[in-house]
Amino acid sequence: MVAPQTIMKYIGAGIAAIILYNVYSMSKNNSGFLLFLILFGIGGAFFYYNTTKKPKKKRKFLKRNNNH
Repeated sequence: MVAPQTIMKYIGAGIAAIILYNVYSMSKNNSGFLLFLILFGIGGAFFYYNTTKKPKKKRKFLKRNNNH
């Protein structure tokens, strides 16, 4: 269970580096802006999925403990 979380952190760091690179290239080329939007959307989707998935699991475990 530790391995997927560390892999997602590395992917997140990679996406952040790509976004920063695209922001730098955005000032030079307009095409970089499209890549920035696409990568930002994909990165945001992964981040949103991870943040929404974790609290739900915690709530389910808390509810099960309360029922017992």
